[in-house]
Amino acid sequence: MKNKSILIVIGLVLITAPYLWAGNGIQAGASVSSANLKPGENVTVPVSVDLTNLSEKLGSYTATLSWDASVLKYVSASGAGGPFANPVLNDRATVKGKLSFAAANPNGAHGKVGLLNVSFEVVGQAGSAAGLGLEFSAMASANTFKDLLPELQITLDDLTVANMLPESFSLSQNHPNPFNPTTRIEFSVPEETQVTVEIYNLLGVKVRTLVNTKKEAGNFDIQWDSKDSNGIEMPAGVYLVQMKAGSFSDMKKMMLVK
Repeated sequence: MKNKSILIVIGLVLITAPYLWAGNGIQAGASVSSANLKPGENVTVPVSVDLTNLSEKLGSYTATLSWDASVLKYVSASGAGGPFANPVLNDRATVKGKLSFAAANPNGAHGKVGLLNVSFEVVGQAGSAAGLGLEFSAMASANTFKDLLPELQITLDDLTVANMLPESFSLSQNHPNPFNPTTRIEFSVPEETQVTVEIYNLLGVKVRTLVNTKKEAGNFDIQWDSKDSNGIEMPAGVYLVQMKAGSFSDMKKMMLVK
C-alpha cells in the first residue's frame, strides 16, 4: 500500500484497575497528540499522571512504555518539563518496542504532571494497531515515600493504521512486470460503481475478465495467473489490462515471459 493512501486513525483502548480507596486514585496515560497522520510523519505520545484526586505528591516513579515496533518506529524521547523534566532513559530496547524511564523530585508534584514526550515515525501497514502499553514498576510519594502503585489506573490512546479513501479512479502498472506466471494489478475506486478489469492480447481479443462487479470506494488488487477464461495458459508476449468504471477508462501493457 502506498504511503499516500494511508492515514492514521485514533482508537481508544481502556485498561482499568480498581482504586484501593473510594474517591482517591492516580490516573496515568499515554495520549496521542494528533490524528490524521501519514506514514513517514511523526506522532508524539505524551505520558502523564494525574494526582488531582489524591492528597499525596508524586515524588518518584519507574515506568516502561511499550509498542508494536512494526507499526511505530522510535525517534526520540524527552522530559515533559516541570518537576520531572530530566528523566533517566533506557532506550536500548526501542527497536523491539520498549522504552524504560524513571525520575525523582524531593519536592514532589501534584495535579496533572507531565512525565515524558515520546516521538515515533508511523511505519505500519493498513489495519495494524500500535499496541501501546504503559506499566509502572515503582511509584512513591514525596516526603512520606508511600507506595502509590495500589492507587494507579492507566488509560491509553492507541493508534490504528487505516486506509484513506482514494480521491480518483486509477489503474496501476502490474507488478512484477515482466512476469511469469502470475502478476498483481492494483486499482482504486473513489465511489461505489460498476468496475470491469479485463485482459486483451495485442490483436484486441479479450482473453480474460478479472473483475466485473460493483465495487465500494477503496483500493483493490487482483492477480492474473496468465490463463485465459478457459483456464488455458497464454503464450509469452505483450498483453493489455484495461479498467473501466463509469466514464473512467485506462489501459496498461504487461509482458508475459516464459
